[in-house]
Amino acid sequence: YNIVMQIIILIPVSINSTRGNQITGTRWAEMLSHMGHDVQIHDRASLPANVDADWVIALHACRSHAAITTLKSNMDSDQRPEKTRLAICMSGTDLHRDFDPQALASDDQTAKENYRNTIEVWEAVEAIILLEPQGMQRIPAKFHDKCTVIYQSATPVVDAADTPSDSSDCFRVTVIGHLRPIKDPFRAALAAKQLPTESRIRIDQYGAALNEEMSRMATQQTADNPRYHWHGEVTHEQAMIQLASSDLMVLSSINEGAPSVISESIVNDVPVVASRIDATIGLLGADFPGLFEVGDTAGLAKILARAESDPKFLEQLRSAGAKRKPLFSANREADSLRDLLDSRRN
Repeated sequence: YNIVMQIIILIPVSINSTRGNQITGTRWAEMLSHMGHDVQIHDRASLPANVDADWVIALHACRSHAAITTLKSNMDSDQRPEKTRLAICMSGTDLHRDFDPQALASDDQTAKENYRNTIEVWEAVEAIILLEPQGMQRIPAKFHDKCTVIYQSATPVVDAADTPSDSSDCFRVTVIGHLRPIKDPFRAALAAKQLPTESRIRIDQYGAALNEEMSRMATQQTADNPRYHWHGEVTHEQAMIQLASSDLMVLSSINEGAPSVISESIVNDVPVVASRIDATIGLLGADFPGLFEVGDTAGLAKILARAESDPKFLEQLRSAGAKRKPLFSANREADSLRDLLDSRRN
């Protein structure tokens, strides 16, 4: 780059969080810094009142609404010829919960506010970032010219096969992600109870329980289900080591934005089984052989049993993932960020 830009990445969670938005923000900051730009990461609490930057890239529309609309208002009042450009990265919560056109006809005041706030953010920003292409279907056509898709990259774990494991006699299935209802986090555990007696499948789940009910359910499942174990919160690095050394990964979410565990599995050659939702179709393709219907315990159990017992099917899952691997390269993601900055320059 000949021009060094001042860039702020605004995340909706604490900078020390292990949630997806923070991981994405950190990765983008590293990529943009490597290009030579001056990049700072802020959460809402640390964002300066007066921002002097070329770009503010915020993650999560509703949670960033106040910051984005304040920045836009300040810029309009400053009447500066070189205004800070604003971009918003849409989360799954934004697309599949907060932007609900039916909310306007309901009595739910919070839903109405979230809907209006999302629209206000889209109107304020120069760029709308989607992490998978199916999300475009949720966004009104008048905003499509602002939209760009940036696939999240992942880095293979080095020497994952050499990682010590006590599961050499198991077919090890990992479930990775913080426990909350929208993730339908115990679907794999329930499916494991329907497996044949001779099955060697073990479900290892990693992620913090984000409320007491989730914690209670995970603890109970671990106690009652010999095929399942909840390991609680671990670092991202630890989760990736466990993922890369597993035989299969299951994502069972009811809705998602673009789960990074999909790309993380694929670049580590771990076969993927996932619920059929917009995000997984966008990342994997509608004809991906490892998709099951949301909440279909029996369907998931059938796929798990087949993956364990049929080497050809397991290889089919792995090969289907390998075809998508180029989408999740770091170079592609960095090029997409570079194109975003270039295409929106005055």
